[in-house]
Amino acid sequence: GGGGGGIVMPGGGTIDNSGTVQGGTGGASGYGDPRYRAGSGGIGIAGAGLTVTNSGTIAGGFSIDGNGPQAHAIQFTGGVNTLELHAGSVVSGTVEAFSAADTFGLGGSVGGSFDLSQLGAAGSSAQYQGFGILEKSGTGTWTISGTPGTVMAWSVTQGILDLGATTQTATSFTLTGGELRNGTLSTAGSFALSNGTVSALLGGTGSLVKSGTGTVVLTGTNTYSGGTFVNGGTLRIGGDWALGDVSGALTLNGGALQVTGNPVSFTLERQIILGANGGTFDVGAGKNLILDGVVSGDGQLAKTSSGTLTLTGANSYSGGTAVRGGSLVAAATGALGDGPVTINSNGSGGWARLYFSGNDAAYPVSAQDLSITVGRGDLNFQGNATAGAATIVLAQDGYGGLNFGTGTDAGTASITNQGGGFVAFTGQAPPTRPSSMTAWAYRIISAGRPSTTIIRAMNFPPPEKPR
Repeated sequence: GGGGGGIVMPGGGTIDNSGTVQGGTGGASGYGDPRYRAGSGGIGIAGAGLTVTNSGTIAGGFSIDGNGPQAHAIQFTGGVNTLELHAGSVVSGTVEAFSAADTFGLGGSVGGSFDLSQLGAAGSSAQYQGFGILEKSGTGTWTISGTPGTVMAWSVTQGILDLGATTQTATSFTLTGGELRNGTLSTAGSFALSNGTVSALLGGTGSLVKSGTGTVVLTGTNTYSGGTFVNGGTLRIGGDWALGDVSGALTLNGGALQVTGNPVSFTLERQIILGANGGTFDVGAGKNLILDGVVSGDGQLAKTSSGTLTLTGANSYSGGTAVRGGSLVAAATGALGDGPVTINSNGSGGWARLYFSGNDAAYPVSAQDLSITVGRGDLNFQGNATAGAATIVLAQDGYGGLNFGTGTDAGTASITNQGGGFVAFTGQAPPTRPSSMTAWAYRIISAGRPSTTIIRAMNFPPPEKPR
């Protein structure tokens, strides 16, 4: 008769093996009678709905005469199953998944190396057959070689999965922790990232989707073309090359794009879309991020941290603008789209500053009819810039300033100082008196006062601006 199974669990369960599980040896044939052959070996582990973790040995049995094939080391017979290999694992015999919902995993606190060519489709000659999901878990580092004989969904939950010099293709990729390192991974599906680091190159026609509250760091030069979606948390990059092909738009809908490292300055030339939940540009100290593509959508644009964000074109986003730290430079008329503008430091990114800055006399940069509120921050017009017909309010609970540099124009702007800030004209008086500025204040500006004139329109002494 056939050998018995090492472990048989038809009702599901968990097996954590660090010893030896061996399928039974088949019975002997009838002596001298060719009608009776030796029994086949037994399966090492059989069952449905199993989670098997192995750092020991799992082996299928043989017939007693050794003439028949070795039995399966593991055969999953139903449900959803997982096989996870740890350092020291030895599997002798084939492993048969029940369906593509089953997971093949590399895990543990100590890693190792694995040849992915041992994975194949159901019914193939590969040792591990029919698995649809490849998962890296545990804190260890696993380095892979080869490629699977079937396309699988990949995931990294912890530790490091090192692709070496390989080029891999997946139906999708999920990162919830740890790192995907080296090599290339391509997909026509999605790179679903919530936390961790990707230093591998990401390619294919798929999209990258950042969700959750965590931080994902991209350090590779990526080529994926399906666009980038930041729906939560922070996506950290060091250059435009991290966001894939330039044909793919960057969509921010509740998340932040964080810019750190080198180079000091770089440009995003791709389209940028702000979803209903808005988007944040977190530009680190000493960095200058330049947005050269059109910014559209119905969300708010927020600027945080102490670096500089520069908008070079006319944009159409309609959710307004919030400067919460560092500098935001509007280098073109219409750069800030539509909606209210607030300048108010949140404390983490230093003093907040908004600049309207022009350098072409033929094309002055105008604030047009924007509504701008200045709290803990400064509003600055420099170069060939004008306040246009903007409505500017220096909030009573702020310490903000409004600065007109040499050659700038206050236009017909309405300027109201509610008591907490100052208005300064440098080098010359504005050619046109702001409509809400008192006549006596305008006469002071026009009377040949020093090159910097500070106007405080209030009925009580203002608090001193923090230094």
